[in-house]
Amino acid sequence: MKIGKKQDLITLKVPKEKRLLIVGNGEQMRLLVKLTSQCFAKDSVFIVSKRVGDGSEAKKLELLAGKHDFSVHFVDDINAKEVAAKIKRWRSNICVNYGGLWIFKEEFIGLFKGLFFNYHAANLPDYRGPGDYGWEILNNEKSVSVIIHQLIRRVDAGPILIKKTKKLIGNNIYPIDFHNAIKKLAED
Repeated sequence: MKIGKKQDLITLKVPKEKRLLIVGNGEQMRLLVKLTSQCFAKDSVFIVSKRVGDGSEAKKLELLAGKHDFSVHFVDDINAKEVAAKIKRWRSNICVNYGGLWIFKEEFIGLFKGLFFNYHAANLPDYRGPGDYGWEILNNEKSVSVIIHQLIRRVDAGPILIKKTKKLIGNNIYPIDFHNAIKKLAED
């Protein structure tokens, strides 16, 4: 797999047996579970933060994952040694961070030998870090972006694999317009 712009192209070796780990939470995570069920083994593993409000989102995710024979595990500290030990036992070799609330340590990132990817709902490098498209709203931007990039130690600084952008039309653009555009881009 080759990612990045031509001048900084990197090549990643994708293993034959792909064992996916998805780290994250939120509504969009359910969409990813549905898509994953079409391409990955039934024993892929999902880890979701316990910091998900009243727990209703976690329950919805558990039900959906169960429907596809995926496992859901809730952890407070993704960087804990016992979590790394579980990931090694599961033989997870590709990881996607999709709404995870953690800053990943190098030891955790290293578990995936460069096959660790992050979903980011704002233009990079302009809007690195948390807040996603909230900054685009505050800065009166007229477009939104969804980006999948390689996760490295520096926040939102890895090479970009996929970038989808949508221009917002009109003079009266509201936060819900950003939200809906991001949701559609994520589905695409």
